[in-house]
Amino acid sequence: MQTDSVATSTSAWVSHSLQLKGVSLLDFLRQYPQEARFFFENDRLPLALAACGVAASVLAQGSQRFETIRQQLEARSAQVFVTQAYSPKAVRPRWFGGFSFRSGHRPEGVWAGFPAARFVLPRRQLARIDGQSWLTLTDEVRPGESLTQAQRRLAHEAHQFSIPKAVSDFPRTLGKGRLEWLMGQSQWRALVEAAIERIHHKALEKVVLAQACRLQMAGPIDPIDALGRLKQVYPQCYRFLVAPHPGQVFFGSSPELLAQVNENRVETVSMASSIRRGQTPEEDQALGEKLMASAKERHEHAVVVQSIQKRLKALTRQLAISNEPEIVRFYNIQHLQTKIQGELLTPCGILPVVEAMHPTPAMGGTPRPAALAFIEQTEPFQRGWYASPVGWVDLEGNGLFAVAIRSAVVHQAHAQLFAGAGIVNDSDPDREWAEVQLKFRPMLEALGQHTQTIDPRAHP
Repeated sequence: MQTDSVATSTSAWVSHSLQLKGVSLLDFLRQYPQEARFFFENDRLPLALAACGVAASVLAQGSQRFETIRQQLEARSAQVFVTQAYSPKAVRPRWFGGFSFRSGHRPEGVWAGFPAARFVLPRRQLARIDGQSWLTLTDEVRPGESLTQAQRRLAHEAHQFSIPKAVSDFPRTLGKGRLEWLMGQSQWRALVEAAIERIHHKALEKVVLAQACRLQMAGPIDPIDALGRLKQVYPQCYRFLVAPHPGQVFFGSSPELLAQVNENRVETVSMASSIRRGQTPEEDQALGEKLMASAKERHEHAVVVQSIQKRLKALTRQLAISNEPEIVRFYNIQHLQTKIQGELLTPCGILPVVEAMHPTPAMGGTPRPAALAFIEQTEPFQRGWYASPVGWVDLEGNGLFAVAIRSAVVHQAHAQLFAGAGIVNDSDPDREWAEVQLKFRPMLEALGQHTQTIDPRAHP
C-alpha cells in the first residue's frame, strides 16, 4: 500500500473513505443485486464488512493456489494509493474471497463461478467499526489520469453517495421448499462403516464426512434475508457471503475461526465434537457435561488440537494452547473448543497460515493425505468451497478467515446445503447421522424451512 500521490506508469488504484450515518450493511448489499457482493460479520468483533463491485481481482488454481494468491495480492496491494490519514486504518480497502476445499476443484455445476481461488478488491466497501459506518471507494486510475485527479474523482463520488431506505418486508414468509438428500441414511451408514474399517486397519485416525441436500423453492432465494435471520439466531457466528456473479451466492453462518493474523500475532481455535442443546437449563448442563466426559469426543477433539499444533510449528515462535477444552454453546448445538494463540516467526501475513491450516482435521481428517483421498473417492458430490477458508486480507497481508461450514450455495430458486461429521474409531453411524441433521438446521431455518417437520429418513 502506498500513501503518496506521485505519477505511476503501471496499473494503480486509488481509494477514498468517508464516514456515513445510519447505514445498514445488509441494506447496502440489497442495492447491488447485479454486482459481485461480499459480506463478513460476527457480533463479537468490532469490525463488520459488506462490499460490492470489482475494482481488481486475482485467480489461482491447483496445489499452489495459496502462494499464487499471496504473491498476486502483495503485488497489487503495493499499487493501491490511500491518502485519507484521518480515517481509521480498519476501514481501508481489503481483498475478499476464498479457496476451494480440493486443489483439483473445477468450477462447474452448482459451483460454476467459483474457481479454486478468487479474491476481489471491491469497488465499494462499507465498514462498520465501533458503531460507526465508513464508505470506502476504490477504482483503477484511468488512462491519462493522474493519481491526484483520480483521488478527486473518488472523493466527489463518495460525497454524492446515498443509500435509499430499506424497503424489504423481512422477515418474509418463504413457504415450504422441496428437499432432496444427496445421500440417504443407508448410503451414509455404509460410508461411515467403510471409514471405521479403514480406521481399524490404521489407514486413518479420523475422517470428516460431509452430507448435502438440495432445496428447491417456488421463487428466487434472497440470501440477504437469510443473513438477517442468521444474525438474529446466531450472532456469535461468522456470517459470510461470497457472490462472484449475480444469482450465484455462497453464504453461511460458521461457528469456527480458521485463523486471524495481525502483524506477528496469530489466533485460531480447535473446534471439534458436538452435542445438541437441552430443552431446559438442567438438561443443557447435563448434555454439556456428557460431551466433556465422553472419551470418544475428547479423543476426536485432541486429534484436531495436536494437528493444529504440528502444522503451525514451522511458522510460529511459540504457541499458547489451553490445557482443557471449553464448551461453546450456539442456538442448537454445543461444541468443544480449545483456543490457540501464537507469535509468527516472521510477519508473513495470513495466507501462509491459512495454507498450513487447511483443511484442519475438523474438516478433513488425519493423516491428511489419506483422509482427503478417502473423501474424494467416496463422497457422491463435490464440496466446492464448503469447509474451506473464506474471509478477507488487508493491504498489509493481515486478515481473518472462517471455515465455511453451516453453509449453502444458491442459484436463483435452488440451494445446495452442506454439513459434516468427524468419524473416529468408535463412531456410531446412526448417531453421526443425527449429528449431521442437527448441523443442517441453521441454514434450513434461515431459508424459511421448519426443521421439526423435515424427516430425512423420508428421502432415502
